[in-house]
Amino acid sequence: MQAEIIGAYQVLEELGRGGMGVVYRARHQELGREAALKVLLYPEADLLERFAVEARSVAALRHAQVVRLYEAGIAGGRPFLAFELVDGEGLDAVLRTQGPLPPARAAALVRQVAEGIAHAHERGVLHRDLKPANVLLDRDGRARITDFGLALLLERDAERLTETGTMLGTPGYAAPELLSGEPSELGPAVDVYGLGALLYALLSGRPPFRAATALATAAQVVSRPVDLAPLGSVPAELSAIVARCLAKVPTERFGSAAEVATALRDFREEGLRQGAQGWRKAAVVGLALALGSILVATHVGPPSSGRPPATQAASPARSSSALPRASQKTSQRAPRFDLKTCRWRQRTPARRLPRRELHSAVFDGRRVLVWGGRANERLLNDLWAWNGVSWECLEPGGEGGEPTGRYGHAAVWDRARGRLLLFGGKNDAGTIDEVWEWSPAGYEQKRTGASTPGRRAFHSVAYSEDGVYLCGGARDEDRGGETRYTLLGDLWCWREGRWDLVQIEGPSAEFARENASLLIHGQRLLRFGGKRHKLGYGDLWAWDLRTGGWALASEEGVLPNPWPLVVDTGAGVLIFDQGSRRCWLWTAQGWRGPTVPVGAPGPRQFASLTWDSARGVAVLIGGRSMESDEGTPGARDPVLAEVWELETPPP
Repeated sequence: MQAEIIGAYQVLEELGRGGMGVVYRARHQELGREAALKVLLYPEADLLERFAVEARSVAALRHAQVVRLYEAGIAGGRPFLAFELVDGEGLDAVLRTQGPLPPARAAALVRQVAEGIAHAHERGVLHRDLKPANVLLDRDGRARITDFGLALLLERDAERLTETGTMLGTPGYAAPELLSGEPSELGPAVDVYGLGALLYALLSGRPPFRAATALATAAQVVSRPVDLAPLGSVPAELSAIVARCLAKVPTERFGSAAEVATALRDFREEGLRQGAQGWRKAAVVGLALALGSILVATHVGPPSSGRPPATQAASPARSSSALPRASQKTSQRAPRFDLKTCRWRQRTPARRLPRRELHSAVFDGRRVLVWGGRANERLLNDLWAWNGVSWECLEPGGEGGEPTGRYGHAAVWDRARGRLLLFGGKNDAGTIDEVWEWSPAGYEQKRTGASTPGRRAFHSVAYSEDGVYLCGGARDEDRGGETRYTLLGDLWCWREGRWDLVQIEGPSAEFARENASLLIHGQRLLRFGGKRHKLGYGDLWAWDLRTGGWALASEEGVLPNPWPLVVDTGAGVLIFDQGSRRCWLWTAQGWRGPTVPVGAPGPRQFASLTWDSARGVAVLIGGRSMESDEGTPGARDPVLAEVWELETPPP
C-alpha cells in the first residue's frame, strides 16, 4: 500500500487520535526530518479557528521545554501542524506505570515546565490545559510541553473563541476561573494553578480534584478546598508550593510562572542539598498561610480574577512568599555605553596569549575564553581564559588534540549548561562539519544526525534560551576537479543535540555571504554585514524570534572592511570596523556614530571582539595587522597577540 502524503510529509504511522484530529509520525520528503503531524479531522469553522490559534501560539515560542512547531499548512482541504517529534512518553503514562514520583524528581520536572510556561507568558500566550498528558518526558528525562490547543493569546482577548458559560480545559486540573465561564478574565494565574495541579498529580498520582463526572469535578474545583492529605509524606516546603499555586483566588497564588520556577529551584538547591532547618520552618509557616487562604476562599461561583495580564507581577507583600529566595548573585555592571566618552586601553599582561587570527572569543560570565584560529599557517586548537588581568591556558591543544586545529569556525557559550560549543570551520583538508562541546571535564564531539548544516566555514552563531542559531558562511565544493567556494544564506538552530533547519535561504541571492556577524538583541536575531566575493556589506537584517522572517532593519552602505565585529553591550549593539577603527552604536532609536574612540589600536583584520558584561568592557583580541612588518619587502602583515579593551569611564 502506498504511503499517504500530506503536504511535504510522508505518513509513517498513526500515533494517536482525539476529538479534534489525528497525530501521525511522518517524514519530510526533502529534508528527511521526522515530525509529529497533527491533522484536523473535521475542518468546521470553530475547529479551524482553534487550530489557527494553536499554530499562532506555538509559532511564537522558542524554548527548550516547549515542543517546537516546524510548519503549518493545508493539504487536500485538511489543515495540519508539523511538530518536533519527541522520543518519549507523556507524564500520564509515567504515572500509570510508575506511580507517584519522588519529590525531588517531581519538583525538577515541574520547574522545567514552569520555565517553559514563563517563556510563553512573556510572549503573550497562555496554555490553559496543563496536565500530565500534555507534558512529554523525552529520552533524556526532560519535560517538554505540548498541546497548546486551548492556548489563548493574551493580546487577542477580544477574539476569544469561547462563549460565556463554556467550560474550558480538563476539570480536574483547571483553575476555578477557567471553569467559571468568564474567559475574558483569564490571565497567567490560570497556568500558575495548572503548575500546582501538575505538581500535585506527580506527587500523589491523581489530580487535585476528581469526581464521578466532569461537572461534579468542576463543582469541587470551584467550591472545595484542595485536600493535601495525599501529600502527607511530601516535604512541607514542597506542599507549601503546591498549596499556594492551588489557591482559589488568583491573587493568592505565585505572581508568575517564573516565581514558581524559582521556588522549586530553591527547594531543590536549598532544601535538599543543604537541608537548611530554618528554611523548612519558614516553609511550614508558608503552608499554614496558604491553607488559610484556601479555606477562606470556599465560595461558590467565579472568584476574583486578580491582576490583568499586563500587570501580573505580585505586590511587594505577596512576591516575597513565606519561602526564602535563593541568595542573590553579585549584580553585573549596569548597561552603560557612551560613544562620546568611550576609549581604548591596551592590556599587556606578563603572560601573553600566543599570536592568532580567525579565532573565536566568548564570555562565560566570569572570563573571556579564546579557542583555535591560526598563527600564520599553523592551525591552533588551544583554549585560553582572560580574566581582565592575566591569561590562563585551560587546554594546551597541539598535534593529535581534540578537536583538531582550525580557523573560520564559530563558538558560543551555552549559559544554561555551562558549555563552550564549537561549530565547523576550516583546516588544510577543507571545510568541516563538526560540533564539539567543552566543559572543565574535557571535550566531547556531538553527533549531528541526518539533518545538518553540512561543511562550512566563516559562518556566525548566536545564543538564545531555546538554542544556538547558525547563519550563512561558505562551503568547499568540488566542481570538475576544481575546489570552489559556495556562499550560503540559510538559517539553522542547534537545540538539545540536534539541528533544525529554520529557513533554507535568505530574502535574495545577495543574502548568501560569509563573515557576517550574528547576535540576539531582545526578541530579534540580528545579522550585520558580511562579504560576498570581494564586496563587503554594511546592512543590518533582523529575524523576529517570535514570528520568524527576515526584514531589512537598516541599510548603511558598504564598509571598508567586510568583517566588522559586533557585540551587544546591553545599552545597544556596538559595531567595530577593524580596518577604519570606527565604531557605531545601534539602538532601537537608530544609529549613533561613526566615532573613532580615543586611543584606538592600529587597523587589523580577523581579530575577535566580545563583551565582558561583568566589567562592562569590550575585549578585542589578536588578529592580523594591516600595517607593514617593519617595512620589510615581501613580508606578510604580522599576526598579533594584543589585548585591547574599550570602556566608558565611570561618571
